[in-house]
Amino acid sequence: MTRTQRCGGPWGWRWDASRRCCRDIADRRQAAQFLLVAYRQSDPADRYLHDGLLRGIERIGDMGVGLFVELARSNDPADRELAVSAIEALRTESA
Repeated sequence: MTRTQRCGGPWGWRWDASRRCCRDIADRRQAAQFLLVAYRQSDPADRYLHDGLLRGIERIGDMGVGLFVELARSNDPADRELAVSAIEALRTESA
């Protein structure tokens, strides 16, 4: 059962909480993928940028950490090494 609420405005717009949740999940996954691409392409010598991108992926939650897990399962040794080193550097419990 979905919950419909009335939003402000003269037209009395309605929004569906379940649709908003699904859109939020898709947005989070897209943001996590974007940050992962930036993380993979960033220069590891720039530690502040590298760490900031890693923290951004980490703050997305399990979905962001899951992308590193998927990367760790790949057949490419460079991707696997990058993912394992990133997972080791994570600070949250979900990691």
